[in-house]
Amino acid sequence: NRAFGNLSADWIPSTWLSFKYTLGVDSDDETRLQAIPKTSSSFATGQVISLQFNQTQIDHNLVGTATWGQGTNFGRTLVLGQNLNARRFQQEFVQGNTLLADRPFKLTNTLQQVNVSDAETQIHTEGYFGQSTFDIYNQLYLTLGLRNDGSSTFSDDSRRNWFPKASAAWTFTNYLSTLGLNRALSFGKLRAAYGEVGQEPGAYQLLSVLQAGANFTDGGWGTQVQATQNNIAALFSSAAKGQPKIKPERTTEFETGMDVGLFGDRADAGLTFYNALSRDVIFQTPLAPSSGFTQQVQNAGRIRNRGWEATFNVRPITLPNFSWDLGLQWATNDNKVLQLVGAQFVNMTGSFAGAVGAATLGGRVGGLRGFDWVRCGRGDVSIGESGRGVTTDQVSAACTGATNGALFIAADGFPVVDGTERQISDPQPKWTGSINNGLTFKKLHVTSLVDIKHGGQVWNGTKGALYFFGTHEDTEDGRVGQKIFGQTWNPGETVVGPGANKPVYLVCPPNTSNCNGNGITNWFQGNGGGFGSQSAQFIEDGGYVKLREIALAYLFDQRWVGARLGLSSVEVKIAGRNLHTWTKYTGWDPETNLGGAEVGISGVDFFNNPQTRSFVLTMTLNR
Repeated sequence: NRAFGNLSADWIPSTWLSFKYTLGVDSDDETRLQAIPKTSSSFATGQVISLQFNQTQIDHNLVGTATWGQGTNFGRTLVLGQNLNARRFQQEFVQGNTLLADRPFKLTNTLQQVNVSDAETQIHTEGYFGQSTFDIYNQLYLTLGLRNDGSSTFSDDSRRNWFPKASAAWTFTNYLSTLGLNRALSFGKLRAAYGEVGQEPGAYQLLSVLQAGANFTDGGWGTQVQATQNNIAALFSSAAKGQPKIKPERTTEFETGMDVGLFGDRADAGLTFYNALSRDVIFQTPLAPSSGFTQQVQNAGRIRNRGWEATFNVRPITLPNFSWDLGLQWATNDNKVLQLVGAQFVNMTGSFAGAVGAATLGGRVGGLRGFDWVRCGRGDVSIGESGRGVTTDQVSAACTGATNGALFIAADGFPVVDGTERQISDPQPKWTGSINNGLTFKKLHVTSLVDIKHGGQVWNGTKGALYFFGTHEDTEDGRVGQKIFGQTWNPGETVVGPGANKPVYLVCPPNTSNCNGNGITNWFQGNGGGFGSQSAQFIEDGGYVKLREIALAYLFDQRWVGARLGLSSVEVKIAGRNLHTWTKYTGWDPETNLGGAEVGISGVDFFNNPQTRSFVLTMTLNR
């Protein structure tokens, strides 16, 4: 259930002065019930889980605008404003175990209520801002701005912070027109901008808090211990240590570029370069467990994003009854972690056990960390498996003169897990692009959009799980006869080592044991599957070309539309979205991500839903 709305008021006391006030409210609540009946395979005695969510946000904006010199050679605008924002989030969670009767699925119909949680978060922010713009001879535009923000998530030492911005743009064709030099160049603008923005930490990160009603362990798989014993209440400290000295995560960005219009606006192009540096990046950094905590929020990183963006639009045909327009977009972004305080990598929110996402020093944000096979060309190789007679000297000898990345095969014919954890994927693409096409014939308008992503890797955890359970199509071939790595299994991969060219059974035939002589009877349910010691086997290229949309629209503006319907026109449009994807990725959809768009980790596929293909019919009625 969701309700939202706003109230606004405008006051214009003078021709050069105006005020605008807006008050908005957005509130939603959600109820979830998860029921598992008796005799279920996952919880044979039955279970009921009840969840309640409530979110409310109130936003207040007051802005005053003063203008001078409009229509002259020197126009000025001054804007002053205030913003107040209040956010509240509540969550209640109760798990009831063992149904007393088959129905109803209610907490009162369960024997025991456990894992009770009642969480509430409140965040208040307050901001004051000012901006001044200058228009000089209708060709040079300057902007200066300053903002001061305060948040309840900061301590008193850094409650309020300043954020400046500035920009300049010169429409040089307005000057060239006075000289008669803008015949081919119908529009041209040079621009540059600088700005700073901040990111606040999560609520209550300042405090070292005590917890109640939860269980804790020693980090193993043993029995959990409750703080409360024999009806004697007790509290214990959380795993996160409070950080009272947290500062805002601050990003400074410089951007410059140019926009041009060509041949009487039959074509236009734009080129932008940007360089953004994030300092004091907020991470949950690890602590030594001997301190009594395992993590603490810190301003622990410095991250750079640098890239280019380019657009080109052309209208080669512009006739009264027929026109064609084409648009091209291209962008690239180089993301790099330049500094981490006290760590070589920091795991990020939204990680998954099979492929943990992290910010790695010298690498990309959100790249997955894990284990790979022993390969040539890595100076920090360690043997992650014992009992197979493999040594680092043996690997060095086999890799002498071999291609970097060649797969080492042990004497038993199988690859070996490398015990050194490393960044195993780069989810960020080398570049992205899109192609827009539009054709108009009289009242008929046809458009299409194609999206392109070149590069960017995806961890296909779905494939790994299906390997383990033997339900992936690849395992059907793997169960038949003997295979040779790099030839009849994973063909095309370069292999070295004493076991190269040795036939092995990936799955031992029925009624046999230890058929490979090394204890590997089912490759897929060991390190060759999705729940083994290595994850890099299931890293794939996630690039794609996607037919994002094709739309067909017709405009009815004939005389009968006004006479019978009382309208000036009616537009009917039918569109198909996500119609087809061309990709080398072997999963459902390379665009999917387990954590969604809310987390900094991408490229994780574990039984995710693919993008939805949809067909939309739209009617627009114009008075």
